[in-house]
Amino acid sequence: MITEMKKLDLLLYHREQEQFLTSLRDAGVVHVSERYDALSPEAEKLRGELISVDRVISELKRRKAQAGSTESDGETLLALYEKSHADRDHLQQKLANVHKDLGTLEPWGNFDPAQIEKLRKRKVLTRFFEISDHQLALFEGIPFELIHKKGSTCWIVTVEQNETKLIAGIDPLLLPDVSLETLKAELRSIESAIVAVEKTLDQIAGNMVPLTKLKTSVEEALHHETARISMVKVAENKILHLEGWVPVDKTANVATVLSDYSCWYEFSKPAETDAVPVKMKNAPGFRLFESITKIFALPNYFEIDPTPFFAPFYALFFGLCLGDVGYGSLLVILALIGMAKFPIKARPVMVLGVVLGISTMISGVLLNSFFGAPLFAGIDGKGILDGSYGGIAFLKSVEIDGKTIFPAMAFSVYLGMIQIMLGILLKAANNLRSNGFVYALYPIGTILLVFASTVALVQMNFLDMATLIQIVTNIPTAEVVGSISTELMSIPAIVGLILLFLFNNPDKKIGVRLPLGLWELYGFVTGLMGDALSYIRLFALGLAGGLLGMAFNDIAFMISAGDSPKFLVVFTILVLILGHTINFSLSVLGSFVHPLRLTFVEFYKNLNFRGGSKPYKPFMKTKE
Repeated sequence: MITEMKKLDLLLYHREQEQFLTSLRDAGVVHVSERYDALSPEAEKLRGELISVDRVISELKRRKAQAGSTESDGETLLALYEKSHADRDHLQQKLANVHKDLGTLEPWGNFDPAQIEKLRKRKVLTRFFEISDHQLALFEGIPFELIHKKGSTCWIVTVEQNETKLIAGIDPLLLPDVSLETLKAELRSIESAIVAVEKTLDQIAGNMVPLTKLKTSVEEALHHETARISMVKVAENKILHLEGWVPVDKTANVATVLSDYSCWYEFSKPAETDAVPVKMKNAPGFRLFESITKIFALPNYFEIDPTPFFAPFYALFFGLCLGDVGYGSLLVILALIGMAKFPIKARPVMVLGVVLGISTMISGVLLNSFFGAPLFAGIDGKGILDGSYGGIAFLKSVEIDGKTIFPAMAFSVYLGMIQIMLGILLKAANNLRSNGFVYALYPIGTILLVFASTVALVQMNFLDMATLIQIVTNIPTAEVVGSISTELMSIPAIVGLILLFLFNNPDKKIGVRLPLGLWELYGFVTGLMGDALSYIRLFALGLAGGLLGMAFNDIAFMISAGDSPKFLVVFTILVLILGHTINFSLSVLGSFVHPLRLTFVEFYKNLNFRGGSKPYKPFMKTKE
């Protein structure tokens, strides 16, 4: 659900602004509406500082922390980091240059450039060339010495008196004016300096508390400045106007704070045109799924929070897609380990993992799968456990009259129809809240048409929908549903069509609504079919994961089958571990993404989800 908000309008005498903002921040419940055209220079400066310190903290968290730095001032630590970071970049650039010079000098060996200069002053000229061996003929008549050869590449030095002879198409090398040993010594020095800088950075990473406090201080200053510039000046700049949002149960607290100031204020009910921030407040079980809601968008303040309505479906969809007792158990174990190892902030995600793992285990029992193997006896009579318990696995494939039936396919369609109707029902509730009863009639008509369509599909045994009910209840569904008269079933269909044609756009005249009804009917027929069939992916993903797991099992046990040497059992175990790791990883990814798709496309579309609200962020002290 969405926490009810009240709009706060306030007029304050300008001289009390700073003290008032401090009191407002200490109260920590007012979401200040930002009402400025541009950031002030102070806000720009603070935002830059916050970006800088946040970047530094993020980079330091990736380092291996070491004890050593005892500096308690965040700004000093930040400056030390920036200097060390710049020094490291400079040293790494020097290191790259030295490596380049070493690569140039190494073929020539170690020599003193000063000796070359002495020879030059005595008119003995030396030149260095890197050529291919077939170019040696071009140096005929010129004294040279082959210094090094690698493959077809030659490094030669020429020695000439007074003047040098031009060699067509070949230019001499310009060697660094330093010896090889000097370069190697410089390389060692630079590497030592880089190690020292890296150690300094690791020591800073071991003393993050001052930087965290600095970040908190800058955030508070930025929030204070943002709130200050959001107070609009009126009445010749003597009065300041502030607009904000307060949860209904906190208005008394805010009124107590405001009573200490020379101000006028009013709490009012938000209008449809207001950009009201949203604070979701759900029961603990549903709260786990709020992170999924936020992936798409926060709901609009004036609509129903969809989280508690899609949460059970999402958990069930995930379980059906993964659909294996073994994989579900593994997911629960990994989530429990994560709860013990990861920070407290990650605990809700880990608890959600446990919930999804349990759903997977339950679905695995229903689908008769344990690491790709049948849990109970299937069509072939094979199973890990006694087949007498196989009745609870009512979604496993069965053979009826020589035909293999997959009840999970029909079950997926049923789930889709239920979620679609729930979405349309919530749409009716939203329309009723926002615009009145007349606007809720069209969604109600759609629900009646969906119900009538579902009964018709069961009568036709579409995708074995009637067979599934018969498997679960032992009731001959086709006969029972078939006995329902066409006249009786036509009642919801006719009422639905009337509501669809007459109330599709209540704001338009009746003469416009009737032809629009044809378009709405077309959209219903094509859209419903597409939406319902989209849910078959739940069956398809579960089937694909099960078959892939079964394939890995077959490959693994073929290796050590029969009279194979005993040591091949090791390879069987390796194939099982590697194969199921791959299958588990791919299946978990698909089980996460595809229920998201069904939620954000099919369900949200039928719900007519608007979304787009900003989160409720009260002006308050930053928590470290």
